[in-house]
Amino acid sequence: MPDIASAYPSSLPLSGGTVTGNLTVDGTLSAGSSPGGSLPVLVATTGESGFALQNGTPTIISWTAPNDGNLHRVQLFFLVDVTSTQTGGAVQAQPISPLGDTAFIVVFAGGASSGTSHGPANATTFTIGPNTTFSLVQSSAQSAGAAKVFAEIWAS
Repeated sequence: MPDIASAYPSSLPLSGGTVTGNLTVDGTLSAGSSPGGSLPVLVATTGESGFALQNGTPTIISWTAPNDGNLHRVQLFFLVDVTSTQTGGAVQAQPISPLGDTAFIVVFAGGASSGTSHGPANATTFTIGPNTTFSLVQSSAQSAGAAKVFAEIWAS
């Protein structure tokens, strides 16, 4: 049985290298470690069942960047589905700047009528510092109604 390296031309690297022209991927494409590459990877999700808003102010999902001395890019994908008219139920993104300051960005104001879905009301791409946490939180209690958040955090 031939060695796998000898089965390919010497001009085709088995790892690393540069692809010129079009690239077709069957399967997955890895961005590196934890995340370590320039491609964003999924780092937190509510999953397909979502997160039911409640009469409280919990963290919905969060992610802490590696302590590697680098800035990290974070993307929030977000949807709220309201099934019964709400009182309250606001949702905020809370990125922490490279200087350690937390921003409080309303992505959903709450108080929506039933039968509606809402995307983000504000920016969904952020830059955070190393060893800092990006959080999606319920910032006001939902004292009436029902709604679910479906969200993902992708980062690099």
